Amino acid sequence: MRRSVAPIIGVLFCLYSLNEASSHEPKKLILCRDGYLAKWFHLAENRFENLEGSGYNCSMDYLSFLCRSVYGNVLHVERQNATLKVAATSVATEYVPGYDQPVKAEMKKKLVNFSKYKCLEYKPAPELKAPEGAWTDRLVATKYGKCESEGEWIERAEDHCRKELVKHAMGERCDDIFDRYVDITFVCDKERNKYHYHVVAPATTDFAVIEEYAKVAQEYEDAIRANDTDTGDRLFGRLVYLIKAVKQSNFSYTMDKQIEIEYRRMEIDFDGEFFSRDTIFETWKECVSNAVYRRYYDLINLALALVGNETSEADMFANRTIEYGLKHLDSMHCHAPIFLFPELRLQMEYFYLDYCKDHTPGIDPEHLGFLGEPDGHEKLVALYREIFSPGLASRRYLKKPPSEEHRPIYYAFSSALVVLVAVVGVLTAALFAVSRKVRDYHMGDHTVIYNRFNSGYIDDKDILDMEAVPEGTVSM
Repeated sequence: MRRSVAPIIGVLFCLYSLNEASSHEPKKLILCRDGYLAKWFHLAENRFENLEGSGYNCSMDYLSFLCRSVYGNVLHVERQNATLKVAATSVATEYVPGYDQPVKAEMKKKLVNFSKYKCLEYKPAPELKAPEGAWTDRLVATKYGKCESEGEWIERAEDHCRKELVKHAMGERCDDIFDRYVDITFVCDKERNKYHYHVVAPATTDFAVIEEYAKVAQEYEDAIRANDTDTGDRLFGRLVYLIKAVKQSNFSYTMDKQIEIEYRRMEIDFDGEFFSRDTIFETWKECVSNAVYRRYYDLINLALALVGNETSEADMFANRTIEYGLKHLDSMHCHAPIFLFPELRLQMEYFYLDYCKDHTPGIDPEHLGFLGEPDGHEKLVALYREIFSPGLASRRYLKKPPSEEHRPIYYAFSSALVVLVAVVGVLTAALFAVSRKVRDYHMGDHTVIYNRFNSGYIDDKDILDMEAVPEGTVSM
């Protein structure tokens, strides 16, 4: 009998332990009572803390605002069938003429019962499939927005679409009392508003500058070893010129781009009532493209440090380059609430990796398939140390010549081009022989005379014998 009871007791104990663990699991909670400062549960500190600036009321819209102010990835709130007695600060409110908001005066603390509210994790509205020629978008309430009815969300979406929607889907309801929602997904078949995002092509001259820098750096080292001070000073000046040229061009562009992006961010109403998924994604692209260009600038500096044998500077830029790995993508949010749109994650990764591949000086994108790996940028640094070394910039990983399967076509095209050039050359030589005498009197000679007259200098050899010029060959 004891043998049969023991397993049952063990199972019951496990179930009890699991229940206790789940009941003590940290929650995203708000405590609220009219007239008192609201409190939020600090997950890291495992305690409730005051929400400064709160205390107006405990309406669902206001509680939703509080949830979104202190927790990430939450959009609405649910009342719990429980209260909690805690020490709290009452807030006396009074209205002062000339002020729209009530002026609060804190009063003495005391123990009071607070209602408990749970901040619910954000679950977006279901995605819709757009037919050919149409597009989808999703509008989501900001922390300053509020839950709205289906009709109100449709009206917002139609303003965004600029016509009646093809179809739409609502997200979860904000509460069990009213049919109100925090987001809407819709399909629109009107031409999409153009967003003026543009991909900046990488500079094509920077690698040539690095090659020149490597060459001059090696010559400078040779001059120093040979105690050739004059040559060393001249080459050092050339090195300074090259490094300033490439750094200044990249730095100026980066600063201009940052100003442009800050200006574009001002066009988005971050204090408004809702966000558009498309607009936020395009804003994120702009911001990340600027981060990638800073990465490009760091890679240029890494290459210059490696070919110039500047070990400490090379290590510094190598460490900075590693920070651009895909695992750091979430830190490049650029203040855009991209977390509200988890369905964009794969698109974000593809965009970022493709942009990085197209903006890696000295390496063709076909060699950069490893960038998506967890240690992709560590491998990139190792590859740079292979490509760039003191006095040398290897072209090994630059774009290759045409592949083997395309070479017959390539050679056929090249042969045809050579024949065409030969034919044109023969015809040009024949025309030259026929018109050699006439050519001496064409406009170029008159330009020489005009310039000499302007300069106040002319001699006999500049005066043309106009009678010797065939009729119709000179127009004055």
